[in-house]
Amino acid sequence: MKTVRSFIEKSGAPKPRTVRPEESISLALRRMKRYNIGALPVVGKGNKLLGIFSERDYSRACCSKQIQSLDLGRPVSSIMTPVKQVTYVFMDTTIDECCARMDAKKVRHLPVVDRDLSVVGVISMRDLLHAIVSGHQIILDNIATSMGCPT
Repeated sequence: MKTVRSFIEKSGAPKPRTVRPEESISLALRRMKRYNIGALPVVGKGNKLLGIFSERDYSRACCSKQIQSLDLGRPVSSIMTPVKQVTYVFMDTTIDECCARMDAKKVRHLPVVDRDLSVVGVISMRDLLHAIVSGHQIILDNIATSMGCPT
């Protein structure tokens, strides 16, 4: 069964984009725009996962009755999802398990961590869809080849 490790190694994914808790919401949003991503793991010393900052966190803060006017200079930590509420995975987690966790928790991004909770990557719903479709294409190509059909 395909694991997060095999997906990350095959994709040649770059070092994960992260944000520190004291960095501004504005900086985090610009970073997300620049890299075309929807979430950033919030990390502390040693790249330890402290939480996640996502488009959903931002939209909820904008619509919150407690926050009349969202100051984009505020630290990310003021609106991030804290680590206790973050769904994350390890390198040996299967792709199927990632899909199940995303569905159960209604999230679109999973930080990938080592056993010390240091962030080593992020896997998104888009990544999982690509992995699943690629896997099916390989199977279809093998069936076609075995039947003597051109691929």
